[in-house]
Amino acid sequence: MKIIESSPERLVARQGVLVNYLIGGVLGAVGLSMAAASKGDIKLLAVGGVIVAVGGLYVLMSRKQLLVADKTSGQVSVTSTGLLGTKQAA
Repeated sequence: MKIIESSPERLVARQGVLVNYLIGGVLGAVGLSMAAASKGDIKLLAVGGVIVAVGGLYVLMSRKQLLVADKTSGQVSVTSTGLLGTKQAA
């Protein structure tokens, strides 16, 4: 988590998703290489397909979060942004 703004009245912090994207990409590459090396072995092909699916889900479900805490108004909000859209929580 990285602090973007910090004052006695307000705190803004952000958490990124780069590591999650890298893990999903590595899982996808490993799964594709397993599927390509299967040479007709249906079990190895299935395992490679499952690993590719898990890597894809890992990338799609990763979310960047922005936390804003405002002392003067007494509000805390968290905004999550991902590839599938944005969600706001107060």
